[in-house]
Amino acid sequence: MAVRQRYLMSGTWSGDKTVALSFDCDFDPDMEAVEPLTRLLMDLSLPASFAIPGYLASRHSAVTSRLIADGFEIVNHTDNHPGDFRSLGHAVQEKEIARAQSRFEEQFGILPKGFRCPHGMRQLNRTLLSLLAQQELLYDSSLVGFGVAKIDEMIEVPVCPCPEHPLTSFDSYHHFRFPGVSASNSKMYDLWTELLEDNELVSVFFDPIDFQSSNRLDLLKRMLEEALRSDFTFRTLAAVAQEAKNT
Repeated sequence: MAVRQRYLMSGTWSGDKTVALSFDCDFDPDMEAVEPLTRLLMDLSLPASFAIPGYLASRHSAVTSRLIADGFEIVNHTDNHPGDFRSLGHAVQEKEIARAQSRFEEQFGILPKGFRCPHGMRQLNRTLLSLLAQQELLYDSSLVGFGVAKIDEMIEVPVCPCPEHPLTSFDSYHHFRFPGVSASNSKMYDLWTELLEDNELVSVFFDPIDFQSSNRLDLLKRMLEEALRSDFTFRTLAAVAQEAKNT
């Protein structure tokens, strides 16, 4: 449905209680803030997905290689992370997607299975989903909504909406840096517990730069531990999409 120009996807999920945790590495400071996050995730034995533009992966090749070696999923986040990606022509969008795939394959020996649009998609764009299918990608994770859906040839794993601001995704930029909206750590934790209580599938993304301080890392640790106490299993976006495709 479209509400105030935002398409909110309504999908389904019949699997176990699952958290699909992802991080968007949009700029250099994000890549520089990755290591403490991966240490925390590995200490808790949790998988996660990292959406990285191709150019940034190359610029920080050691960080990218370490993510891959440690078993984290890499998500295609275009090659150059154009801020106006949604308004670009389809031919340019296709090049951005394809060049990122080629870069990851040639430099890092992997082919990402999923895609996330820079700054997300506000509307369902079936042409873009078709471009992703042509690149043999398994899933997209650019919309806001619940559950998982099969749309044409693509699996959509949306990002959960914020319980307090349902037209906005539950993400760290929205909570900590969005103009006019500034949430405390305790507020974000409370909203997180609400998400866990109300959903069997919780798909969220955070920006690494928002978790550079020790108190923010502690917040993330408490959030992850709360999910584990609530009997959630953590899976990569690709694993969630694959299960949806198989059912």
